Amino acid sequence: MAISSRELDQYEIDNRLYHEIHVSQIREYKKCAWAHDWKYKDQLYPNVVAKPLEFGTAMHLGFEYLMNPQYKDASLSIVLPLAKSAFITECKKQRDAVPQNIFMTRDELTDEYQSRIELGQRMLEYYAFEIKPIVDKDTEPLYVEKNFIVPIGDLYCVCDQCQKRWRDANGSTGTCGGLPVVLEGKIDLILKDKNTGKVWVRDWKNVNSLSSDYEWLENDEQLNLYLMALWLLGLDIAGFQYFELKKAVPGPPKKLTRKYAGKWFSTDKNQDTTFEIFVETLRAADEPFEPYIEYLEFLKERGTDHYFRLNKVRRDAKAMRMQYTNLVAVVSEMIERPKDYPTPTKFGCKFCEFRAPCIERMQDNDPQGLLDVSFTKKPHYYEVRDNEMKYAL
Repeated sequence: MAISSRELDQYEIDNRLYHEIHVSQIREYKKCAWAHDWKYKDQLYPNVVAKPLEFGTAMHLGFEYLMNPQYKDASLSIVLPLAKSAFITECKKQRDAVPQNIFMTRDELTDEYQSRIELGQRMLEYYAFEIKPIVDKDTEPLYVEKNFIVPIGDLYCVCDQCQKRWRDANGSTGTCGGLPVVLEGKIDLILKDKNTGKVWVRDWKNVNSLSSDYEWLENDEQLNLYLMALWLLGLDIAGFQYFELKKAVPGPPKKLTRKYAGKWFSTDKNQDTTFEIFVETLRAADEPFEPYIEYLEFLKERGTDHYFRLNKVRRDAKAMRMQYTNLVAVVSEMIERPKDYPTPTKFGCKFCEFRAPCIERMQDNDPQGLLDVSFTKKPHYYEVRDNEMKYAL
């Protein structure tokens, strides 16, 4: 398939004269058309945001300072306080936005968010001092939290929203022939390989435990399409990176209340500590090493990978052309002949935000009451953004 040569001009950018498609929207459409329409056409969002999503949002703001190219030569004594401050501010904003909950007092809520704040600060410190020197020694940051817009084939949309945008921009009551369809998104981090000059896309994830397998990563839609966007914008791509950071920070081992098997310190394999910290603790307590030899060998073998993991997938122009072909196919269906039926699956329905109203609708009942109680209509998160990516590269 030939790559579209269509480019947006500044007038179209300034007036948003395009129909944007996001990877999350593509995923929702493939999963279930009903859920897609409720979220992206009716703009309904659940009233309660999941805790992991809140924490991830706040951590992203912290990492934005730690990886910002503006501060790449600055001392951590300057950058780390900025990262912590951004993280703390977002956590407090999230806390203050929580509605009154009959199951939790305000003091309990404050304590919960304070625990998040303390954990997040320790994670930012651990990344800055212990992890970053290891994983980023061969790369340098180019952009953080960077938006992009790339046209998708020669597709045009004539939906009501596109017609309204065209009339608002042109002061007309007429009908436009269609607005160009684009892929739009925001990339966590774009890195340059110091050895090859090629670029990497990195996605951050804060997790309770690291993944046990990564076979699914090869076909991850988000990372492949984000990399494809950079390729379309003319960058020499290396591939994408998937970075998992465990929601835990290693510390001293737990001291037992009484000596057990010649040991004063716990050898629980689930506790968060490292070989180096454990050795330092034994020396400070003047504790003999012999009873802990087996446990120390375990910690040394486990290493720091217990707290983070960086997976890299290399890609070339041939693979990007296939991604582009698939993208045009699915978006063509979304724009020109969208599905109007649900796609129930065991796991898809289990974790779907719209599970309850969908069950009502499947029984031919009106789900509007459930939608009114559990969801709020509001603009999508990308309604306000910068579009400098196209011109900055």
